[in-house]
Amino acid sequence: MIVRWSGYQNLAPYGSGGAGLSALAQFSDTTDQTLPANTPTVIGMNRTDYTVGGITIVAGTQITVANAGVYRFDVSLQLLHTGVGSPNVTFWPRVNGVNVPDSASSIEMGNNNNRNLPYVSLLLAMTAGQYLEWVVLSTGANTSVKHYTAVPGPPAIPAIPSVIAGVYRLF
Repeated sequence: MIVRWSGYQNLAPYGSGGAGLSALAQFSDTTDQTLPANTPTVIGMNRTDYTVGGITIVAGTQITVANAGVYRFDVSLQLLHTGVGSPNVTFWPRVNGVNVPDSASSIEMGNNNNRNLPYVSLLLAMTAGQYLEWVVLSTGANTSVKHYTAVPGPPAIPAIPSVIAGVYRLF
């Protein structure tokens, strides 16, 4: 269930007073993930960058929460299209294998060697033990979720993960 509300609530993040965030995590991936044309693909994450409060990655794709609550899920994908044409890439979350209604985002890729960095954030009410997976669909071939290795420089540039996903338990 997507949580929608208007108004502002001070959640006191990062220990600035009050209860603060009770659980948070960041996962990423350091591999290339090919997107077969017109085939929904569950995105993998091979690295836990940070986690506290019972959020884990299971089976390399399932962001699993230990406690019920409202969570903010963020994802950023480093997309690369190396072919001709301009395919659309659509991505959305699934909770326990079921597509979340009204949650998809889409971006049009440009011609050969076009990169895009889409980002989406949404709020979902989760029960204890549920998991979220990110699914990606490209309407054309030659599209991937691409990682880039670090450049020693000068100037030195850190590696670029193919995926960065964040999770925050709000309440």
